[in-house]
Amino acid sequence: MVGPPPPSWAVDPAAARAFELMPGLWQLRLPTPWEHMSAVNAYALDHADGGIVLVDAGGGGHPTAWEALAHALALAGRSVDDVRDIVLTHYHSDHMGLAGPLAAETGARVWAHPDHAHLFDAVRDSDAVYAARLRFARENGVPEEWQDATASVAEELVGIEAPPEPDRDLLDGVSIDTALGPLEVLETPGHAPTHVCLYVRERGLLFAGDLVTGVFTTYGDWGYSEDPTGDYRASLDRVAQLDVKLALPGHGRPTPELGPLLTLYKDGFAERLEAVRASAAPTIWDTAMQAFGEPPFPYVAVWNFYETAGYLRHLASR
Repeated sequence: MVGPPPPSWAVDPAAARAFELMPGLWQLRLPTPWEHMSAVNAYALDHADGGIVLVDAGGGGHPTAWEALAHALALAGRSVDDVRDIVLTHYHSDHMGLAGPLAAETGARVWAHPDHAHLFDAVRDSDAVYAARLRFARENGVPEEWQDATASVAEELVGIEAPPEPDRDLLDGVSIDTALGPLEVLETPGHAPTHVCLYVRERGLLFAGDLVTGVFTTYGDWGYSEDPTGDYRASLDRVAQLDVKLALPGHGRPTPELGPLLTLYKDGFAERLEAVRASAAPTIWDTAMQAFGEPPFPYVAVWNFYETAGYLRHLASR
């Protein structure tokens, strides 16, 4: 996810929480360093061998992030040593920042989607990716004072510690054994090319990652999809076909009401696309500022810029 880093990657480990959702399933609420987003969810499911399957792993970038994860697991009566499989809904720092150190510490297998160039390009050649982002920013109206933030590679290089390539690929048709039943993989790109949802069919559980949350806040990785907005909207339609009894989002509270969240996002996309369509601004940056106004937090302007680039491409492709 492109954008300026937080002032510090440190978090308060004591803010971590754990909630038992049903026997064999815990929500781990992990603090984040972002001003606009206080927490991210990971989920611990019982593994058939007595350990746990961890869906997402929280953010990284500072030793306190590891302490927070360890604290949340302890509240659930578990420890880092219990982790057998790490299953990543997508390669963004707040969801997989600790996956590499955790896999190295425990020997756990990492499951993730293989279309991970949106992360590893910056890891392997940060100078080239920074230069490409900076060029795109300058060509599309980003003011000079925002250009460095718009081109930043800090998330990939700092917020994600020793990012691991997957040991197992998360693709349609793949399933992962848990004591609650198999986690079925549904490819749901848009927010990121690597984004997947995980479905326990027999219990109606949907691990939704960042596909939906209780507030319409969306982002699409720019430059790694022909139409990230179109991908996102198709992913919402795909999940709408499922019989979901409990949606488990990457942020916010689990809810039995998936339908209203899908409506929130479908309406949100329609409204923001119309705002972009109605703008007569000459550049992507100006369009974002005109369509969406002053963001609630200054650095959200960068995310709005890339989101708007995706909307313009989507509108042009229709």
